[in-house]
Amino acid sequence: MHLNLKKCFYITFSLKRQPIQLNYSLGNINLLKVSTVHDLGVKFDSKLSFKDHVLYIRNKASKKLGFLKQTCQNFRDESALKTLYYSLIRSHFDYALLIWHPYLVTQIQDLNKIQNNFYQIFMLSMFCL
Repeated sequence: MHLNLKKCFYITFSLKRQPIQLNYSLGNINLLKVSTVHDLGVKFDSKLSFKDHVLYIRNKASKKLGFLKQTCQNFRDESALKTLYYSLIRSHFDYALLIWHPYLVTQIQDLNKIQNNFYQIFMLSMFCL
């Protein structure tokens, strides 16, 4: 198996302000050090805070919520709306949750805003008009 050395990089996980600086190389080529890495749909940073991942999930879910808001304004079927919510929005929150579970209040509030917006739209479409 051959590695594409241009796509190889490394990340150091540490809570220290000044982590130990090491240079890694493969085949006499120094590897690039990165501060975040995206692996299997989860964004890891060097401090494992998952700030970037929560922002990524929030933006992704917000776009899907905007899509649902535009296309499903006249839906009246509760089960259809729930199915759309769980498949298009909630699935992003639940994917790999055991790894990146938000623990900071601000991260939890960011994700709760998306869910609250859906419930407001859901209630308006179900009980208005």
